[in-house]
Amino acid sequence: MMMNPSRMVRLCVVCVAFAVITARAAEAPATRPALSAEQTKKLDAAKAAALNDPAVKAATEKASAARKAYQKSRDAGSADESRAARLAYLDANKELEQATRTAMLAADPSVGALLEPLPERSSLATRPAVQSDSAQTPDQQRLEAAKAAAMEDPAVKPVRDRYNAARKAYQADRAKFPNERNKEVAVAFRQATKEFDEAVRKAMIEKDPSIAALLNRKMNEGETVADSDVPKNPAVAPIQDVPGLPRVLLIGDSISIGYTLQVRELLKGKANLHRIPVNGGATEVGLENMSGWLGDGKWDVIHFNFGLHDAKHMSPTEFRATREQYAENLRKLVAQMKGTGAKLIFATTTPVPKDGKLSPTRVFDSIPARNEVAVKVMQENGVAIDDLYSAVLPVRDQVGRDNDVHFQPAGYELLAKAVAASIEAQLPPRGK
Repeated sequence: MMMNPSRMVRLCVVCVAFAVITARAAEAPATRPALSAEQTKKLDAAKAAALNDPAVKAATEKASAARKAYQKSRDAGSADESRAARLAYLDANKELEQATRTAMLAADPSVGALLEPLPERSSLATRPAVQSDSAQTPDQQRLEAAKAAAMEDPAVKPVRDRYNAARKAYQADRAKFPNERNKEVAVAFRQATKEFDEAVRKAMIEKDPSIAALLNRKMNEGETVADSDVPKNPAVAPIQDVPGLPRVLLIGDSISIGYTLQVRELLKGKANLHRIPVNGGATEVGLENMSGWLGDGKWDVIHFNFGLHDAKHMSPTEFRATREQYAENLRKLVAQMKGTGAKLIFATTTPVPKDGKLSPTRVFDSIPARNEVAVKVMQENGVAIDDLYSAVLPVRDQVGRDNDVHFQPAGYELLAKAVAASIEAQLPPRGK
């Protein structure tokens, strides 16, 4: 009997996640005995149950889409696009691994001891900086400067020496056949890595206390590296202007971060597409930071959105901003941006699945109602509308992420095309 190709892919990807989980478990302390036949049977049964778990199916589809996007970017994308796609792919695989592990535990809680320890991630101290053709952001520069200074700290050097020795021993041990490896070497390496990370982190903060906020920066719920303002995302890095091209500023939240690189590529040779270096968040954040975002330079076009964060329930009865507050804040922001002389484009807020009720505590106001409020403000002020809500609504279930406000690569590609078209329509004629 022929197996459905999609099921074959799902089986393959989940089995990879299972293999990673169990392989890492094999590196546990030497006091843990080898798996017995009964234990192996229990793991296999839990793995089989995980294959049918809805969360694992969703994570598998996401990982498969991320893999395809990464492969596509390597063949035809720019260096920045390929880098961002790779990071998104790694994040998706991490989510799949976690979803598979959770489903296995749900099927049989007793396998938890067999799956420990939890996967270790790369070291803060040794993780390479993401290089970009664009200049580093100020945050990236500060992090790199603090890290470089930390490496010269007298307190860090002996810890680094121990880490390097443990790493070499671990690499040599991993070159052996699995049955010949010394589990204690892996344990020692993980401990040395942890101590090195802690020493570097402490030294970085001592050199620059303000760096703590960057080291503690976390992605918002549902975000991946590709749509977050974490320093390693090339989408938030500044760019150098190509002389003679119009200057465009992109302002928005994580959704806009997700389509920034694609829009920049679509407008290549037509405009210099800049963006704010952070997640723009709610209108109140915009009011606090707009002056700095606009700077002193000349802008020909500003494409902006505020909406999702304002519509978020902060309690069962309170929004981040009421609809009235949202409208008033938008009026103030439009007035400030108009002062630049740029042509303004407002992007309507993209749909939220499940009528805005993603979980008992992650709830949003009606996005259509919010967009109606925003469009009225824009019409009052003669601001052009880029209706991203309508552009993506018909295919939201196919290109969005399940139970989340963010999008798969195909969704961001669709949004990017709409954004680029709306910007291109407002660009000044060549030579003016």
